[in-house]
Amino acid sequence: MKREDFLWSPVRPVDPERVRSASELLEAFSHLSFQARTLGECFQILKEMVADQEAIIFFGLSGAMVPAGMRLIVSKLVRRGVIDVLVTTGANLFHDYHEGMGDYHYQGPRGDTSSDDFLSREKIDRMYDTYADDKRFEELDRMISEFCGTLPPKPYPTWEFLHLLGGTVSGELSILRSCHDTATPIFCPAIHDSGLGMGIVDHFYRNREAKEVLTINLLEDNLDMCRLIRADKKTGEIIIGGGVPKNYIQEAEPMMIVLGEKLKGLDYAIQLTTDAPHWGGLSGCTFSESKSWGKLTIQRNFGTCYVDATIGLPLLAVGLFDWMEENNIKRRNRRLVEFLQSEQK
Repeated sequence: MKREDFLWSPVRPVDPERVRSASELLEAFSHLSFQARTLGECFQILKEMVADQEAIIFFGLSGAMVPAGMRLIVSKLVRRGVIDVLVTTGANLFHDYHEGMGDYHYQGPRGDTSSDDFLSREKIDRMYDTYADDKRFEELDRMISEFCGTLPPKPYPTWEFLHLLGGTVSGELSILRSCHDTATPIFCPAIHDSGLGMGIVDHFYRNREAKEVLTINLLEDNLDMCRLIRADKKTGEIIIGGGVPKNYIQEAEPMMIVLGEKLKGLDYAIQLTTDAPHWGGLSGCTFSESKSWGKLTIQRNFGTCYVDATIGLPLLAVGLFDWMEENNIKRRNRRLVEFLQSEQK
């Protein structure tokens, strides 16, 4: 370590009269400080990841991102081949299904706790400043239960079940539909912990005495994640939030070791989170800490920005699409559902 190591790269202020696109703004961010700099660095890594046609990109989505309006961004990332594998919560998928059936989430007072008793009586669900009709949610639970009844009774990995469910949803706004159309697998490791899971449980309960009944095989999911990693030369991850999706993507590497295979490690990784390492939770866990568990062997090309994902994700997505258009960068849809289906035979 030398003195000049700290005094060679000047901070360069953003010129608001010269920036003409989101990609230019994010480029400028990388020459600032604090979280603007980290978001700019994440953008640089994201561009490298997307430009690397050998890299399979895992996208972890946690938090109430669909109610917050992030659904179309994720759908567009899927359709443009930026997301090869989606790992998310049952809640996000349930809310996506809700909107795919023609329903909405609504803006309302910001975190007004004084109205919660009224909302409970009126069966209106609140997510901070966003509201939804719980009566409609109950109808959707029954619809999912009825959908389960249309499928052959057997164990399904989550990606297979969700691929089939996505075929029942209309419109390219939908994450489920976009993943169905592009054969992009969705893994949902906590599917039972959601409205989506409630519908599946309802079907299971009503048919529990039957000789055969639809179930969700989460153990097969783990093996399928390993199959995807094994089949590709490089891997990258984009983590929005943290929680179960983040850990599930990273846990695939130690799973490979348990199965007697060599650890490959990620080549690229970025995360947007509002959690911090000193609280000890997974969402705030640094990539360096993940290396101690054997979840990552990555040495470079990783970055973390501490930012509200409803701000950071749209900026990154718009900037990325700007850059892809400017440089004629295209990614193919890998149609990994079809690969996993072939592995079942």
